[in-house]
Amino acid sequence: KVRKNYAPINTKTLLLSATPSSYFLKKFGYNEKDIIYYKNEKVLNKKIELNFCDTMPSGLKHSNTFVCLNSRKYCQEVYLDECVDNLYHAAYIDSYKSNIYTNLKATHSDKKNISNSSWAVTSIATTGLDISFQNGVFSNIFPSMFLQALGRIDRWHNLKSTPKIIVLKTN
Repeated sequence: KVRKNYAPINTKTLLLSATPSSYFLKKFGYNEKDIIYYKNEKVLNKKIELNFCDTMPSGLKHSNTFVCLNSRKYCQEVYLDECVDNLYHAAYIDSYKSNIYTNLKATHSDKKNISNSSWAVTSIATTGLDISFQNGVFSNIFPSMFLQALGRIDRWHNLKSTPKIIVLKTN
């Protein structure tokens, strides 16, 4: 909203991941000519189920779920407790990161064929990922990182089921 009100007239805004819905863009005073859409893909208004939980939900394995947690330790605990299929966080050395990232892109970056595996990640590791999941589970993280992570849920609006987002109140 600040950018819209204080940027020079005729300034264009490029919307990337975690783009707000068109409803909020209109509330901020934007109109069609103010926005450059990434790859000409417009924001869609799609319903998302939002839940708040005190503990990590069960049944996340093979569920196409993106679990974004606030610490490496918590991320590893969730993985070691066999809550999720895979683990990806920022502490891996580069060679491991490369292999994990290749695997993650292979299972979740194709717009037509998304795997059913679930991933536990730390928020810092999500920044550049161009991937999409059906559901998301999030622990307390900074708002900007939360928005980045939200951008990974049904990213291309091509999944048939209503996406679900669970916010963990404690950990």
